[in-house]
Amino acid sequence: MKKLIAILLVVLVAGFVFGADPEPNTGDATLTLISTVEGRTTHGFHTGPVKTSFSSIFGSTLGNLGDGENSVEVEMEGDGALDYQGVGFYSFASNSKTGVDVSISATPMTLTVTTGEGENQSISKLFVPFNLVFAKGDDNGTVGTSKIYKIGDIDAVPVTEAPVLNLTSLVSDSSVGGVKWASYTVQVLFNGGLNEAYGLPEGDYSSTITASITAD
Repeated sequence: MKKLIAILLVVLVAGFVFGADPEPNTGDATLTLISTVEGRTTHGFHTGPVKTSFSSIFGSTLGNLGDGENSVEVEMEGDGALDYQGVGFYSFASNSKTGVDVSISATPMTLTVTTGEGENQSISKLFVPFNLVFAKGDDNGTVGTSKIYKIGDIDAVPVTEAPVLNLTSLVSDSSVGGVKWASYTVQVLFNGGLNEAYGLPEGDYSSTITASITAD
C-alpha cells in the first residue's frame, strides 16, 4: 500500500514540475456573432386604411375579402355606377433578396340563369364588363404603380361569352432585392347608363378578383 502511494506522488510531482506553461495571447481577442434573417413574404386583400409601412403589413391580417355573406356590394346600373367604387385594399410586403412578382386576374360580373326542368333545363350566363383599378395608396417610394385592368369593354353591352382576362402583372421586378412593399386601393368602374339601358335581368351577379404572388 505504501509503495502504491509513493508511485502516485511521483507522477503528480513530475506533472507539476515538467508541465508546459500555455503561451500568452498578446494579439486581439475576438468574439464572432451570427444571425440568420429568414425570407418573409405576405400579401392579401383587407379593409382600410391603406398601409403605410412594411411593418404595418406584416402586423395585419391579410387574406380574402367578400367570402360568402360578406361579399362586397357594388352598383352596376344608374348614376351610382358611373363613378369609381372602392371595394377594398390590397397590400404586399417581402424581404426577398431577389424580388417578387404580383399578378392579378378577375372574372366579369356573372349571372347564371337556369330555366326549365329536367331534360328541358337550360343554363345560360350573362357577363357584365367593368374596369378594375389598383391605385397606389401612398407615394412611399417602393415598387409598384397604379394599374387598370379592363375586364371586357365597358362601352359595350353585356355579353353571353366571357371576356378573356389572362393573368396580368401588377408588380414584376425580380432584380430588386431587400425590403419592398406596396399598398393599393382597389376600385371598380361600370358603365351604369349602358347597363341600365340594356336591362339587366334580375339575379345575383358575382365576380372574383385573384391576386397571386411569387418570391424567389
